[in-house]
Amino acid sequence: MKKDSLTELTAVAQPADGGSVSGGGRYAPSTVVEVQALPAEGYRFSRWVGNVTNRTAPVTKTYIGSRSQQVVAVFEPKRHLVDVKVMPSNAGAVDGAGYQPIGTQSPVYAQPAPGYLFDRWEGPVSDPTSANTTLARPLNRDVVLTAHFKPLDETYTITVLAEPATAGGVSGGGTYKRGETVTIKAEPKGGFLFNGWSGPVTSKGRAETTVYVTENAIVTAKFMLNRSLVRGKASPDGAGRVEGSFGAMPVGEPIPIRAVAMPGFAFVRWDGPVADRTKTQTTITPTAGKASVVTAIFEQIR
Repeated sequence: MKKDSLTELTAVAQPADGGSVSGGGRYAPSTVVEVQALPAEGYRFSRWVGNVTNRTAPVTKTYIGSRSQQVVAVFEPKRHLVDVKVMPSNAGAVDGAGYQPIGTQSPVYAQPAPGYLFDRWEGPVSDPTSANTTLARPLNRDVVLTAHFKPLDETYTITVLAEPATAGGVSGGGTYKRGETVTIKAEPKGGFLFNGWSGPVTSKGRAETTVYVTENAIVTAKFMLNRSLVRGKASPDGAGRVEGSFGAMPVGEPIPIRAVAMPGFAFVRWDGPVADRTKTQTTITPTAGKASVVTAIFEQIR
């Protein structure tokens, strides 16, 4: 066969350093030629581009026609899987996972979710304590990495107040971590009663209760004067009067009272819880939990 009647078959590699291809040359038309793709180190055969019988097989055949033709063996870098896990699973996100070219030290990144901090890497990385790092060595096999996160130590201030400020003492205020349960307590001073809490407490009516810490908070212990009803009267009616402060009065505080006789009458004594039953001027001290009634007894002067 004449040389001019031969058809040129060009067999090339893509990329050029990805491997080599055998089978190229000049052939008579209607010839079936075998071509072979040979990957270089670090590459693998991917596919053929051109008129071949099997595009995915490294060894295949092509039919020679009357015109020059080309077949291209496409190579790609060998890759290994970089499998990156997150612990706990909802604590953050990672970048850099997937198939990476062989021989590379690809970067990996760890991003904590709200409420978490990056803790460390587990697996072959350059810097286990850095959220942004690279593989420890050129990739030559599949690797598994785990990004560990830990809860953020969020702290909040619980402020405990007394109202009125001089009416009692409170305890339990301070700085605490999110999720803690804090015990707070209110202790009234003499003459006052605890009258409930305002703020995010679990039991507003108990002097000792708790606060669940989720944010900065102010809780206030309300106090009120401990009062008892005090009444004064004269007997017999019209014989005199009783002077002093009556009504709801502070418990434990002596109240001055005075018996005043009307003309024609004289003071005799007091009936009730007074300090001195025989004197016209004396005191009465309200008692917690019950009303106090005092009566000034008069008699007619003969």
